[in-house]
Amino acid sequence: MNILTGHRRKLNFSLSKNTPSLPLLFALSDEARDPDPLVLIKHVPEGCGYIFRHYLLPDRERLALQVVKACRKSNLLCFIAGDLQLCIHTNADGIHLPEHLLRRPTYGLSHFKQRGGLVTAATHSLSAGLIAQKYGVDGIFISPVFATKSHVGSTHLGLMRFAQITQHLRIPVFALGGTDLSQTTRLKKSGAYGLGGISLFK
Repeated sequence: MNILTGHRRKLNFSLSKNTPSLPLLFALSDEARDPDPLVLIKHVPEGCGYIFRHYLLPDRERLALQVVKACRKSNLLCFIAGDLQLCIHTNADGIHLPEHLLRRPTYGLSHFKQRGGLVTAATHSLSAGLIAQKYGVDGIFISPVFATKSHVGSTHLGLMRFAQITQHLRIPVFALGGTDLSQTTRLKKSGAYGLGGISLFK
Protein backbone atom coordinates (compact mmCIF):
# COMPACT_ATOMS: atom_id res chain seq x y z
CA MET A 1 0.00 0.00 0.00
CA ASN A 2 2.80 2.44 0.87
CA ILE A 3 4.52 1.77 -2.46
CA LEU A 4 1.32 2.50 -4.38
CA THR A 5 0.77 5.69 -2.42
CA GLY A 6 4.30 6.85 -3.18
CA HIS A 7 3.88 6.27 -6.91
CA ARG A 8 0.53 8.01 -6.85
CA ARG A 9 2.32 11.10 -5.50
CA LYS A 10 4.94 10.87 -8.26
CA LEU A 11 2.16 11.02 -10.84
CA ASN A 12 0.64 14.08 -9.19
CA PHE A 13 1.86 16.79 -11.53
CA SER A 14 0.20 19.91 -12.86
CA LEU A 15 -1.23 19.81 -16.38
CA SER A 16 -1.98 22.44 -18.94
CA LYS A 17 -5.06 20.36 -19.67
CA ASN A 18 -8.45 20.71 -18.00
CA THR A 19 -8.10 18.42 -15.01
CA PRO A 20 -11.19 17.19 -13.17
CA SER A 21 -11.10 15.62 -9.75
CA LEU A 22 -10.11 12.17 -10.97
CA PRO A 23 -7.91 9.81 -8.96
CA LEU A 24 -4.45 9.13 -10.36
CA LEU A 25 -4.74 5.37 -9.99
CA PHE A 26 -7.63 3.18 -11.13
CA ALA A 27 -8.33 -0.50 -10.66
CA LEU A 28 -10.50 -2.20 -13.29
CA SER A 29 -12.44 -5.38 -12.74
CA ASP A 30 -11.99 -8.28 -15.16
CA GLU A 31 -14.41 -11.18 -14.93
CA ALA A 32 -12.01 -13.56 -16.71
CA ARG A 33 -9.07 -12.87 -14.39
CA ASP A 34 -10.93 -11.93 -11.21
CA PRO A 35 -14.43 -13.45 -11.03
CA ASP A 36 -15.11 -11.76 -7.66
CA PRO A 37 -14.61 -7.98 -7.99
CA LEU A 38 -14.99 -7.49 -4.25
CA VAL A 39 -11.65 -9.21 -3.67
CA LEU A 40 -9.76 -6.68 -5.80
CA ILE A 41 -11.35 -3.75 -3.96
CA LYS A 42 -9.66 -4.90 -0.74
CA HIS A 43 -6.25 -4.34 -2.36
CA VAL A 44 -6.91 -0.84 -3.70
CA PRO A 45 -5.63 2.07 -1.55
CA GLU A 46 -8.13 4.70 -0.48
CA GLY A 47 -8.40 7.70 -2.73
CA CYS A 48 -8.05 5.64 -5.90
CA GLY A 49 -10.74 4.82 -8.45
CA TYR A 50 -12.43 1.53 -9.28
CA ILE A 51 -14.18 0.64 -12.55
CA PHE A 52 -16.71 -2.18 -12.34
CA ARG A 53 -16.92 -3.95 -15.70
CA HIS A 54 -18.14 -7.57 -15.36
CA TYR A 55 -20.55 -7.01 -18.25
CA LEU A 56 -21.97 -10.49 -18.75
CA LEU A 57 -23.21 -11.48 -15.29
CA PRO A 58 -26.95 -12.24 -15.04
CA ASP A 59 -26.98 -10.71 -11.55
CA ARG A 60 -24.89 -7.67 -12.49
CA GLU A 61 -27.19 -5.22 -10.69
CA ARG A 62 -26.93 -7.06 -7.38
CA LEU A 63 -23.16 -7.26 -7.62
CA ALA A 64 -22.90 -3.62 -8.70
CA LEU A 65 -24.74 -2.54 -5.56
CA GLN A 66 -22.27 -4.52 -3.45
CA VAL A 67 -19.32 -3.03 -5.33
CA VAL A 68 -20.51 0.55 -4.83
CA LYS A 69 -21.06 -0.11 -1.14
CA ALA A 70 -17.59 -1.64 -0.78
CA CYS A 71 -16.00 1.30 -2.60
CA ARG A 72 -17.75 3.77 -0.30
CA LYS A 73 -16.41 1.88 2.71
CA SER A 74 -12.87 1.92 1.27
CA ASN A 75 -13.05 5.58 0.18
CA LEU A 76 -12.75 4.75 -3.55
CA LEU A 77 -14.46 6.53 -6.42
CA CYS A 78 -16.65 3.93 -8.11
CA PHE A 79 -17.45 3.89 -11.84
CA ILE A 80 -19.92 1.55 -13.51
CA ALA A 81 -18.96 0.55 -17.05
CA GLY A 82 -21.35 0.67 -19.97
CA ASP A 83 -24.71 1.23 -18.26
CA LEU A 84 -25.81 4.72 -17.25
CA GLN A 85 -29.08 3.56 -15.72
CA LEU A 86 -27.27 1.07 -13.51
CA CYS A 87 -24.80 3.80 -12.60
CA ILE A 88 -27.64 6.09 -11.50
CA HIS A 89 -29.51 3.29 -9.73
CA THR A 90 -26.48 2.29 -7.66
CA ASN A 91 -25.52 5.93 -6.98
CA ALA A 92 -22.03 5.34 -8.39
CA ASP A 93 -19.66 8.28 -8.75
CA GLY A 94 -19.24 7.92 -12.47
CA ILE A 95 -19.76 5.96 -15.66
CA HIS A 96 -17.06 4.39 -17.81
CA LEU A 97 -17.90 4.18 -21.52
CA PRO A 98 -16.47 1.43 -23.71
CA GLU A 99 -15.17 2.79 -27.01
CA HIS A 100 -18.14 1.60 -29.07
CA LEU A 101 -20.55 3.70 -26.96
CA LEU A 102 -18.71 6.87 -27.96
CA ARG A 103 -20.09 6.52 -31.47
CA ARG A 104 -23.72 6.89 -30.42
CA PRO A 105 -25.62 9.11 -27.95
CA THR A 106 -25.92 7.98 -24.34
CA TYR A 107 -29.27 9.41 -23.32
CA GLY A 108 -29.28 11.15 -19.95
CA LEU A 109 -25.50 11.62 -19.87
CA SER A 110 -25.63 15.43 -19.95
CA HIS A 111 -28.03 15.48 -17.00
CA PHE A 112 -25.80 13.00 -15.16
CA LYS A 113 -22.78 15.29 -15.66
CA GLN A 114 -24.76 18.36 -14.60
CA ARG A 115 -25.51 16.62 -11.32
CA GLY A 116 -21.81 16.03 -10.69
CA GLY A 117 -21.37 12.61 -12.28
CA LEU A 118 -17.95 11.82 -13.75
CA VAL A 119 -17.40 10.22 -17.15
CA THR A 120 -14.41 8.25 -18.41
CA ALA A 121 -13.99 6.28 -21.61
CA ALA A 122 -11.93 3.45 -23.04
CA THR A 123 -10.02 4.23 -26.24
CA HIS A 124 -7.46 2.41 -28.34
CA SER A 125 -6.33 5.05 -30.85
CA LEU A 126 -5.90 8.77 -31.37
CA SER A 127 -9.07 8.99 -33.46
CA ALA A 128 -11.09 7.40 -30.65
CA GLY A 129 -9.41 9.70 -28.13
CA LEU A 130 -10.42 12.76 -30.11
CA ILE A 131 -13.99 11.48 -30.33
CA ALA A 132 -14.04 10.98 -26.56
CA GLN A 133 -12.67 14.47 -26.03
CA LYS A 134 -15.37 15.96 -28.25
CA TYR A 135 -17.92 13.81 -26.41
CA GLY A 136 -17.04 15.70 -23.23
CA VAL A 137 -15.60 12.93 -21.07
CA ASP A 138 -13.50 13.83 -18.03
CA GLY A 139 -10.70 11.40 -18.81
CA ILE A 140 -9.77 8.52 -21.10
CA PHE A 141 -7.98 5.20 -20.76
CA ILE A 142 -5.72 4.37 -23.69
CA SER A 143 -4.83 0.71 -24.10
CA PRO A 144 -3.00 -1.49 -24.44
CA VAL A 145 0.14 0.52 -23.83
CA PHE A 146 2.24 -2.56 -23.11
CA ALA A 147 1.76 -6.31 -23.54
CA THR A 148 -1.01 -7.44 -21.20
CA LYS A 149 -2.29 -10.67 -19.68
CA SER A 150 -5.86 -9.65 -20.53
CA HIS A 151 -5.16 -9.79 -24.28
CA VAL A 152 -2.25 -12.17 -24.78
CA GLY A 153 -0.64 -11.85 -28.19
CA SER A 154 -2.48 -8.66 -29.18
CA THR A 155 -0.61 -5.68 -30.60
CA HIS A 156 0.23 -2.99 -28.04
CA LEU A 157 0.94 0.70 -28.62
CA GLY A 158 4.29 1.06 -26.93
CA LEU A 159 5.53 4.12 -25.10
CA MET A 160 6.38 6.20 -28.19
CA ARG A 161 2.96 5.79 -29.81
CA PHE A 162 1.27 6.44 -26.47
CA ALA A 163 3.20 9.73 -26.18
CA GLN A 164 2.23 10.71 -29.72
CA ILE A 165 -1.43 10.22 -28.85
CA THR A 166 -1.36 12.13 -25.56
CA GLN A 167 0.20 15.24 -27.09
CA HIS A 168 -2.92 15.72 -29.24
CA LEU A 169 -5.35 15.53 -26.32
CA ARG A 170 -6.43 18.17 -23.82
CA ILE A 171 -8.03 15.85 -21.28
CA PRO A 172 -6.40 13.55 -18.70
CA VAL A 173 -5.12 10.31 -20.20
CA PHE A 174 -4.66 7.10 -18.23
CA ALA A 175 -2.23 4.44 -19.39
CA LEU A 176 -3.80 0.98 -19.31
CA GLY A 177 -2.51 -2.42 -20.29
CA GLY A 178 0.60 -4.05 -18.86
CA THR A 179 1.37 -1.08 -16.63
CA ASP A 180 3.31 -1.46 -13.40
CA LEU A 181 4.79 0.90 -10.84
CA SER A 182 8.30 0.80 -12.33
CA GLN A 183 6.95 2.66 -15.39
CA THR A 184 5.54 5.63 -13.47
CA THR A 185 8.24 8.14 -14.42
CA ARG A 186 8.36 7.15 -18.10
CA LEU A 187 4.58 7.26 -18.44
CA LYS A 188 4.41 10.64 -16.73
CA LYS A 189 6.97 12.02 -19.20
CA SER A 190 4.91 10.54 -22.03
CA GLY A 191 1.83 12.53 -20.99
CA ALA A 192 0.05 10.14 -18.66
CA TYR A 193 -2.16 11.73 -16.04
CA GLY A 194 -2.52 8.41 -14.25
CA LEU A 195 -2.45 4.62 -14.47
CA GLY A 196 -5.09 1.94 -14.64
CA GLY A 197 -4.71 -1.78 -14.19
CA ILE A 198 -5.61 -5.08 -12.57
CA SER A 199 -2.32 -6.71 -11.56
CA LEU A 200 -1.10 -3.23 -10.59
CA PHE A 201 -2.92 -3.70 -7.27
CA LYS A 202 -1.83 -7.26 -6.47
